[in-house]
Amino acid sequence: MFDYTVLTNKSVNYTITRLEGSLKEENFGVLWMFDIKEKLKEKGLEFQKEFKVLEVCNPDEAHRVLNGNGMAGYFLPCKIVVYEDNGQTKIECLGQLH
Repeated sequence: MFDYTVLTNKSVNYTITRLEGSLKEENFGVLWMFDIKEKLKEKGLEFQKEFKVLEVCNPDEAHRVLNGNGMAGYFLPCKIVVYEDNGQTKIECLGQLH
């Protein structure tokens, strides 16, 4: 499997706050956060779940992989999704951020 999932009973917003702190400890920064629920609402579409996409990057790792293969740019920045699913919050990404 290429995906990595963590479940929690904490809220999406609480989880993102904690996640941002953990990412910072690993030298990752959040470049951008996309709130899908809010964007769909702007377009007149009802979406009940909290669903946020974080684009994250570790500059040293990005530099290393891009120097090795420019095609790695297709996968940068890394995406992490945090969303509600059946009463739990899921944190998912492709692979592990190590």
